[in-house]
Amino acid sequence: MSCGSVLDHLHMPPVLIAQSLDSRIADVTTVQYGVIHVRQLLAVGLSHGQIATRVKNGRLVRIHHGVYAIAGMPLTDRGRMMAAVLAGNEGTVLFGASALANFNVLKQMPAVIDIVSPGTTPKIEGVRTHRSRWFPESQRTQYAGIATSNPSRAFVDYAYESNVYDLAGVLHELDHLRRLDIDAIAAYAQRLEHRRGTTDIDLAIEHYAAGSRGAYSDPERFMLLAIRAAGLPLPIANLPLDTPRGRFVMDAYWPGHHCAYELDWRQDHARPSTRARDKAREAAYEDARIPFIRIDIDVMYADVDRQVARVATLLGL
Repeated sequence: MSCGSVLDHLHMPPVLIAQSLDSRIADVTTVQYGVIHVRQLLAVGLSHGQIATRVKNGRLVRIHHGVYAIAGMPLTDRGRMMAAVLAGNEGTVLFGASALANFNVLKQMPAVIDIVSPGTTPKIEGVRTHRSRWFPESQRTQYAGIATSNPSRAFVDYAYESNVYDLAGVLHELDHLRRLDIDAIAAYAQRLEHRRGTTDIDLAIEHYAAGSRGAYSDPERFMLLAIRAAGLPLPIANLPLDTPRGRFVMDAYWPGHHCAYELDWRQDHARPSTRARDKAREAAYEDARIPFIRIDIDVMYADVDRQVARVATLLGL
């Protein structure tokens, strides 16, 4: 900056100086989903006193300690993610389900944002903090401008709070988005094998390799996990079945027992068009010589033990 430009700035009217500061703040918040850290506010030229004044008059809204949102700007899911990362220590990235949501692998934003830091992070309201002794730089990246675990590491961390069926669904989605790296997942899982959930990763990979798309809905997940809790063999969920009559997706299929079940809302199958599809599906099962049972969702919720007993009978157990 030339001497003249410095003097021009010093002699700018206060209103123009404020506009210049607002413009520099906007440059930061535009790429950070409306949030900014106090260090960034100081870097663009605000003093601690000016920051306090803007907070007092409502122009800055505190999100976390040292992290603010611009008043009037809606805080989006990615804004919440960015704020959580900014509130952490240096090197903080999104973790597990939050990282997968940022990559658009999980379609629903987790209620609580997870972050991981190389050191101890102070408690952050609305954020779950993790510490990992093994988190090399190669497992860190940026997506949508937010520091995050890479997809493979995020998947392994997600296993801590997930189950084989949701994991299989995530593998399917990672493949669809061309972000699936089975070798990296297997290597990370082996390195972190002492952690809860990593045993489901091998099963999820097996189910994905067989063609499973994971659990589609809460009722499906409820029945599948009830079967697991009963100690019965685990079926593969939502497995495509190609027949001369077309392609159908089996809700749950046991390759070793060559049988399946369909999970339905009874009221949805009262319509003529649905009954026609049901008959075609039943004929496809018959063509493939796959015994199956139908489980009504309302009946399942009313007495899941009875439905699990029906499954056990189907399996010949």
